[in-house]
Amino acid sequence: MGFDIIHEDEDFFENNKGEIIIDNLPFSKWKEVFKRLKELDKPFIMISFPKIFLLKGFTNLFKNDLQIIIPNKRPTFTHLKNPKEGYTPPFGVWYYCYKMNLEKDLIFI
Repeated sequence: MGFDIIHEDEDFFENNKGEIIIDNLPFSKWKEVFKRLKELDKPFIMISFPKIFLLKGFTNLFKNDLQIIIPNKRPTFTHLKNPKEGYTPPFGVWYYCYKMNLEKDLIFI
């Protein structure tokens, strides 16, 4: 898609690399991660659980600036350090998009 991929084992909260951020955030740190993303004000796509959309801290950060992609089924993941084939979480995930200029604010795939 025309982007160079930067993936280095660094603290997300300590750097400001790249033009766009695409990641699967640790669910236990969603509040800190999204607060940092808002501070950076860069385009991003973050994979997270649907429930955060309803949480006050989240909606206050991104009231008018968010687009969401909703898959029609739960995705399958492979962890880099513990590669299980076909790990599917017990919950669905959404792709939260900021400044991505998608055609619609809500996209079902």
